[in-house]
Amino acid sequence: MMDGRESRSRPGPLYFSAVLLTPEIPPVDQLISALQRSIFREKVCRAAVTPPEDRIAESAALFDDAVTLMRDAIATQHPDYAPERVQQEVLRRLRIARRVDGAGIYQAAGWIDDEP
Repeated sequence: MMDGRESRSRPGPLYFSAVLLTPEIPPVDQLISALQRSIFREKVCRAAVTPPEDRIAESAALFDDAVTLMRDAIATQHPDYAPERVQQEVLRRLRIARRVDGAGIYQAAGWIDDEP
């Protein structure tokens, strides 16, 4: 440090919370990725022990929430629509989604990451 600047060599791998951090990938991205995998594993474990009747009830509640969000989005996009018109648009979009699903246009591509 003779010229006032600190001399640093490239750091080697760092270990933090059982996650290997390498200089090539920013540490924050690696930590976020590790957190995402951990959350995913926890969700899978919880789902595996959830009784089927609870899963069905939860899926119905999620669908209701999605329809509510869709209804609110349509009402926001079209403030001139009456509530009946908003409901018609919700039903139209659900019919489109059902046709797309039935046609097999979109198919599952697999898992997000390679870990089961």
